[in-house]
Amino acid sequence: MFRMIRLGVLALAGYGAWTLYDKYGRQLPRLRTPMSEFAERTTDATQHAARRVGAATHDATDAIKDLTTQVEDAVSDASDDAIHTLHAGPTTSTPPSR
Repeated sequence: MFRMIRLGVLALAGYGAWTLYDKYGRQLPRLRTPMSEFAERTTDATQHAARRVGAATHDATDAIKDLTTQVEDAVSDASDDAIHTLHAGPTTSTPPSR
């Protein structure tokens, strides 16, 4: 009985290998290209990715600079408003603090 299970597993493994060969066997000549072609393709892909990352980094840096400027302007405006309020003194519409 144990041998039948072993033979069944071996048959399934053989069938899986045969299926993979049928599915990807036609691609083997293309995959057996010289290393120089592989290096050229990977170099091109790496350079393309590096350009995209560089552009994204530049865009993110610009967005952070713009946001920093907006925050600085908001803080400056709030500071000016607080100074103006303190110099103006209490108004009648302001409820007393507890």
